Amino acid sequence: MAGSLELERKIENLKSIHEIVNSMKALATLTVRKVERLLPTIRMYNDHVHQSMGEILYHFPYLAEVSIPVGRKTAYVVFTSEQGLCGTFNERLLDYCQGLQDISKAIFIISGKRGQDEAFSRGMPVIKALKGPVSVDGIDIKVMNLTVELYELYRKGSFDELSVIFAFHRRVGEYRIISNKVLPPDMGTLGKRKASIKEPLIYMNPEDVLERLVEEHLLISLYRAYAESLASENASRLRSMDSAVQNIDKKMDELTTLYNYVRQEEVTAEVIEIISGYESLTGEE
Repeated sequence: MAGSLELERKIENLKSIHEIVNSMKALATLTVRKVERLLPTIRMYNDHVHQSMGEILYHFPYLAEVSIPVGRKTAYVVFTSEQGLCGTFNERLLDYCQGLQDISKAIFIISGKRGQDEAFSRGMPVIKALKGPVSVDGIDIKVMNLTVELYELYRKGSFDELSVIFAFHRRVGEYRIISNKVLPPDMGTLGKRKASIKEPLIYMNPEDVLERLVEEHLLISLYRAYAESLASENASRLRSMDSAVQNIDKKMDELTTLYNYVRQEEVTAEVIEIISGYESLTGEE
């Protein structure tokens, strides 16, 4: 049985781990709250862009005639976590990817170090691996970097279609993995949107307007995917940290109980040793 000093050391180590986990929980909570304040605006802007695309296609239906290459290649941008300790978050995303119907024709661009490691271990066809953001402030630069990478890959003919796969944030601890087609936009569906009663004033060529809207559609789609994923990742991390705290508390209670028992046994042994020594001394006299 371990002595009281060893048990005391283990308890102190657990206390240190407890403090670290609580700090991680606080950071994850802060990140979730920051993203949750942004998400309604991001989602609303995303809808406004789609509505604008629907308006231009409604009034100029010929713009919806987009030819899709035969035997097209589809690229999926998968938004995983840059950091660990978020439960099965990355595994669920990659399980979803491997369950896609067109998996044989798919290539993947993975954002997030942890997801990349898992994807490589599964032998998935990853053509580009990028770092993911660890805070809300880091999303802007990641969107710009990813956009540049996507345009370069598209220019090289690496893919004909682009979709994003991310964890749609619902509330703390709950998310739903979804796949959204980004390029080319689903012109047929967008063109069927109900247009506003008042016809919009257009001072540019319709083709130029649509091109600008498609660019904005790409940017907001990537930004939203990053934000949704960051919130879902940290919400998942919170659940993992809550479970870790409970396990640490349980282990500390067990060790404290054992420590008290061992310490009492040691004190009893010391008292018996003192009494025995005293009796041996008095017996000699």
